[in-house]
Amino acid sequence: MPEVLVLCPGREGRRIVEDQLSKLDAEVAYVSTRKELRTLAGTSSVKAVVSDLYDGEGRPVTPLLRELNHDIPDLKLVVSYKPSPAALDDVLDTATSDVRAAFAARPFCHVGRLLEPLLLTESTRPPGLAESLLLRIVPLAKTAPARRCLTLACVNPVPQLDIYSVARFCDITHRTLYRHLEEFGPPKLLLSALAWPQVNYLLTGLRWTARQAAVYSGLRRPAMLIDLLGDYIASGLWRLGLDPSVDDVAAAMVEREVAAAKPTRARPTRATHQRGLRQRTGESESRAEPAAPHASGETIRLEDGAWKSVRLQQVREKIVTLANDDVPPLEIVRRLWRRHELDPSRLYRGVAQALQETRLTSERAET
Repeated sequence: MPEVLVLCPGREGRRIVEDQLSKLDAEVAYVSTRKELRTLAGTSSVKAVVSDLYDGEGRPVTPLLRELNHDIPDLKLVVSYKPSPAALDDVLDTATSDVRAAFAARPFCHVGRLLEPLLLTESTRPPGLAESLLLRIVPLAKTAPARRCLTLACVNPVPQLDIYSVARFCDITHRTLYRHLEEFGPPKLLLSALAWPQVNYLLTGLRWTARQAAVYSGLRRPAMLIDLLGDYIASGLWRLGLDPSVDDVAAAMVEREVAAAKPTRARPTRATHQRGLRQRTGESESRAEPAAPHASGETIRLEDGAWKSVRLQQVREKIVTLANDDVPPLEIVRRLWRRHELDPSRLYRGVAQALQETRLTSERAET
């Protein structure tokens, strides 16, 4: 009996999905219509469904996916689609219509690498953050190309996708894409920044390994996940509340650096909280307007129990030593997170708390 059902009527799309699922350790069955999919999905052996946006008869699959969510909560749903302006509009509608599904843009997102860890978990949690991210950021888009680009970046972690492909999916030139995204920042930075909340959810919410998350995101090695965190902070998207596990920490760290820099102008300059030794060039600050989580000058408290973790207690001394050597916070995370088996977001919070405690202790000693 099949464990995975695939509804992918197009010849090219089916060939890509077949190739991506060829090494999956599960029996796969292919169907062409919504009726066939609904009939087979009710069998006890089926654990996951991979579906295109439309079936072989041209009917939308979204209503059926919503029905499957309700009737079979533990069924893993994946929407595999070929990006285009019309498809991205359909993806936005599907992702914001109470369908708890993961999305995989063909051929950039590997369905097999997505399903492999999903099939090993019994969790009924959503397999991705698509709806949450879209509801926060897409309403800020003022043009259709900007909306489509943000949709693509919010439903798939595609940090390695080139700008020319993104522009083609939005039916514009790459130069025009920069203008449409002027309110948010450079397209490449946005792709990387919006990949971070999705990857962090896989690591902390679904308990994926770092290697699984990196491979699925198209990264060459797990250490590059820290680059996504750095780009998320550099983009300023934390002001939108996309990842609660690091947003308040980013606000605290940026405020600390701005205060240390003592800018002379009334308008604060961009903080230099970058990726340390791997700082990029040519990236501008996100101009998204929502306010930061705290008022200027307000005392920021990070005492949320981060240091209750035994592992964090063990590395606290190393964090303080590195910080005293002027190692940037993200570089500290890069050096310690895998060695001590800590989630990057949790370690980043621990680094921020250690720096804050060290600063307060130093100020008390001076007084």
